[in-house]
Amino acid sequence: MKKMLSVCLIFCLVMGMTCGCAKAPEKNGGKSAQGVLPLKTGILARSAVSEEESEKAIGEHTRSHVKGDMTFELTFYDNMSSMLMALQAKDIYVMILADSVAQYIVAQNDALMIAPEREGEGLNQNIASYQMMMKEEDTDIQQKFNDAIVELKAEGVIDELAETHIKGHTDGSNPQPVEIPVTDGADTIKVAVTGDLPPLDFVAADGTPAGFNMALLAEIAKKANINIEVVQVDTGARAAALTSGRADVIFWVNTNSCSVHGEIEKGADIPEGTVTTEPYFSEAMSFVTFKQ
Repeated sequence: MKKMLSVCLIFCLVMGMTCGCAKAPEKNGGKSAQGVLPLKTGILARSAVSEEESEKAIGEHTRSHVKGDMTFELTFYDNMSSMLMALQAKDIYVMILADSVAQYIVAQNDALMIAPEREGEGLNQNIASYQMMMKEEDTDIQQKFNDAIVELKAEGVIDELAETHIKGHTDGSNPQPVEIPVTDGADTIKVAVTGDLPPLDFVAADGTPAGFNMALLAEIAKKANINIEVVQVDTGARAAALTSGRADVIFWVNTNSCSVHGEIEKGADIPEGTVTTEPYFSEAMSFVTFKQ
């Protein structure tokens, strides 16, 4: 299943949120007249599954587990900047992020924290696996990228890149640009980046892409003997960039979601006519809110 964030993952993360993590605007201790505590939650935009479908499935799943004392409202954002602005404006109370991204964001803002997991909640069992996606007919591109990823993992290169370009920047320091080699006469493949998952996917203020994904692309370019042209797109526009031909390859996230009453089946938000590579990196999920 290739989802930006799975429905069950959202449920599990929100269920682990303590009431003290955000200040609800309603009277009576933040609860509505019906005694329901709303929790406004921000996530980066999905792709092939509509917001209405997501909210319907999440709502039904929540009603079967929450004893009428909590509900939540999802807001989808096309990029990290707009979601951060919404959090700062208290339009949302929590952001669901990959753990390395959460650590990076919190390190850059003293007012934020990673909300603690409640004992027995098991949030760290929700894993995001990063892959690359391309059109189904681009079998040659898929083969080249997949073979390169498999070899780089076996050689330990990806572990070294993660140590330097991910763990080395969870203190909030900005990733440095990575130069992608150019090979005369080699095919050029356009790869989309978003800048929405620092330090994995980062775009500097001057528009220069940096971070772990860029370092990985540099190694793939060498291993597969190809040239890579980087184009920047919003998270919510990734699938459109691929299908329109603006990009040949995009980065994708696959999560190990559980079933949500069959409302959204496994893999339902995979853009039609696409395929993915083997995962190149995986990590747990966290959520970010204001300190209280």
